Amino acid sequence: MAQLIEYEKNPYEAIVEDSHRLTPEDTVEVRIILLTVPHPSFSYSEGQNIGVIVPGPHEYGRDTHFRLYTIANSPRTSKDGDVEIEL
Repeated sequence: MAQLIEYEKNPYEAIVEDSHRLTPEDTVEVRIILLTVPHPSFSYSEGQNIGVIVPGPHEYGRDTHFRLYTIANSPRTSKDGDVEIEL
């Protein structure tokens, strides 16, 4: 489970549905990550940045890890009505 931050003040929880590497093992790693947000009011636009907080602990000593990602897909919902985001 990851926590998404929209405009740094409204957190939403997301489920990582898929994460897989797009590039060969002997090159720089590029991945696609699919998240679902079980909150129908969550909205976004492709190209928008989103902050993701991953709970820890992590091997480098922090309780959480924060990273910005760029949204790659146009807004869409899953068959269950959850918001889907591709990073």
